[in-house]
Amino acid sequence: MKTRIPKTLALVFATALACAVLIPGTARAAIFEPGRITAEAEQYTIDDHNDIFRLSLTPVLVHGNLTAAIGVHMMIDPDFRLYDNGNDFLVLEQLVWNRDRLKIEYGDIEGLTLGRGFVVNNYYSNTVNNVPDNETKGIRFDTWSDRSNITLFSTLSHLSGGRAERRMGDVALGTTFAVDSDPDVEIMGLDAKVNIIPNSWTVYGEYAEIVDAGNGVTVGTAVTPLPKALDLTLVGEWRKFDADFQPGLIDSHYEAKGATPAVSATNPAGKVEGFYLAADYYVSNKNNLKIFYEDYENARARAGLIASAALADRVALHAFYAQENFVPSGNLRREDSVILADLTVALTQHLDLLFDYYRAFDDQRQPLESFGTRIKFHLKR
Repeated sequence: MKTRIPKTLALVFATALACAVLIPGTARAAIFEPGRITAEAEQYTIDDHNDIFRLSLTPVLVHGNLTAAIGVHMMIDPDFRLYDNGNDFLVLEQLVWNRDRLKIEYGDIEGLTLGRGFVVNNYYSNTVNNVPDNETKGIRFDTWSDRSNITLFSTLSHLSGGRAERRMGDVALGTTFAVDSDPDVEIMGLDAKVNIIPNSWTVYGEYAEIVDAGNGVTVGTAVTPLPKALDLTLVGEWRKFDADFQPGLIDSHYEAKGATPAVSATNPAGKVEGFYLAADYYVSNKNNLKIFYEDYENARARAGLIASAALADRVALHAFYAQENFVPSGNLRREDSVILADLTVALTQHLDLLFDYYRAFDDQRQPLESFGTRIKFHLKR
């Protein structure tokens, strides 16, 4: 699904920022100051069962409200050859400008949900690759005020979208869109939300349509039972849509499966009904859990979870799991599942031990899998 694109822009940015570190004296201070330097050594196994060795150096450069992370990666296969001919040796990992109520970010797009997810639901731009890559990057733009917010995003290859919401007291109106150039797909959505009990009970509805294809509607409610004592939100939705429409089409599987509704080809013509359920427990970025499940008649059930946990002072876990053909069979590693997990152990103030596991599937539904062990050395100012 992806097309190889020129890397000129990424390389120009990366080269300019790297040179800024090397300029001595006051000239360097006028441009960028190093905020953190990370060195990593990793061995991981990719889907063809070959071990890859990776050495990386990533300086994080800071100037005012602008932060940049540049990755210099050397990946070597068991025959001591450069993996993938040395492609993506230099990667602009992240570029962030954050000021007041405006944030612009370049990098991998991970876990993006617009509104309540009826159009864009937990989208990842990098699920078909687990090595540093310029091609999986995108740009995200966020601005907000007390009454409104706007989000826009675009990958470097094919996908763009956005959302705008306007709040008027206890009522909010929003619109969401997504456009894909490969293949040619356009999705539009309109939604409304009403706060029945502020911070405790909300009801909402949304209509969305894939241009020149089907449409769908959802009506739902979100309840926070004990807003002052328990950071838990329960969500339930009833959905009805055409057989050639898929709720949350732009999701964690999208880069692998493309714009093809997951509804079975044996579905009868006409409308399909079903439901979506979710439980979201959020304490902080380091401690949270979301579980979701959706099921529609004559279609494959989908389920997943997102979790982060500070297991101890020096141990942190983050995991994401989604499966688009969920059957309680005990086999979580099916060909249609996406699994991303990493465990970080802080050995010292400047040294971390990391384990990461990755599993997804490509356009031909063949599994992509890797397991990595990393030693990460970082200097912080």
